[in-house]
Amino acid sequence: MRRSAALALAAACALSGFAGEGFRWRIDEVNEIMRPDVAESANLGGIAWVSNDTYIAVTDWNSVIWELTLPHNPKTGRILSCELKRLCSPVMAVDVEALALDPLNGSVWLADERAATIRQYSCISGRALAGNVDIPASLKNFRQDSGFESLSISADGLSMWTCTEEALKSDGSRATRKVGTDVRLTQFRRKSARNAWKMSGQWVYHTDPIAGGPWYSSKKRDVSRSGISEL
Repeated sequence: MRRSAALALAAACALSGFAGEGFRWRIDEVNEIMRPDVAESANLGGIAWVSNDTYIAVTDWNSVIWELTLPHNPKTGRILSCELKRLCSPVMAVDVEALALDPLNGSVWLADERAATIRQYSCISGRALAGNVDIPASLKNFRQDSGFESLSISADGLSMWTCTEEALKSDGSRATRKVGTDVRLTQFRRKSARNAWKMSGQWVYHTDPIAGGPWYSSKKRDVSRSGISEL
């Protein structure tokens, strides 16, 4: 799915209270930063924090991994600027929509929406590394442009999560303005960085209906969409 050129980031998240089920957060301010006009950097998709003000991100169709520097005001949380540095072009990538940094070895995992793959790469060379995720056949039954759209790895590096953007063909319809869509949250686990990821569970999540819009294409077709874009 295509992305705009802007980075919309939650600038000031405040703890609003404590309830029996856990913490509740609110977003007080959203700060939008325009990315530099750098060749090949359009359509930034997945983004992951590295350290301090440093992040990595990936573009989808031309599949380039970038290092982003996003300095912020520590008192307000406001993002001040954005710098982009090209790192590499991952091989065999088709339509990468999400990435997650591996805390155990510093590699990056990329979720490819059209190829229905989750592969491990070197951030320096873009070379594919050993350790691809064995994707169940059921998760490959997705609609066009509605496959893997998100990826996340736990801090201990032993749990990975992904999600389809909208319902698989076998799971129901796309979201409408009246009802949402049933997506699959999928968890993979491993014992160490040397072990393969194995699926450990799937859960159904029902999204909200399409809100806002409608948004029309150049051919006057309503292209409004709704689904999970990140975890």
